[in-house]
Amino acid sequence: ANSTFTIPVAGTWEFNILIHCFNFAVLGNTTTILYKNGSAQSPVYIAGGPTGQDVEYQWNPTILLAAGDVVSVYIYSPTTFSIGATSNRSNYFSGKL
Repeated sequence: ANSTFTIPVAGTWEFNILIHCFNFAVLGNTTTILYKNGSAQSPVYIAGGPTGQDVEYQWNPTILLAAGDVVSVYIYSPTTFSIGATSNRSNYFSGKL
């Protein structure tokens, strides 16, 4: 699985993104960005916490798309942390028309 989705039908799409960030090394802002065909659409910021803190982040952006557009999600951070799932948590990226 990856964070890329090719749009099959034109329209207004809602995306569902849930990310678990574990063990922030230092306080810092992390940016989650939705891209359309390689161009950033809407940055959303999440704050890290003290050393060792875990953060759960959910985002539901809505965007008008054409059939064949490619949407992807990327995370940028000035700090070190892990993204992943534990036995009681999961990450996801999905879209619906």
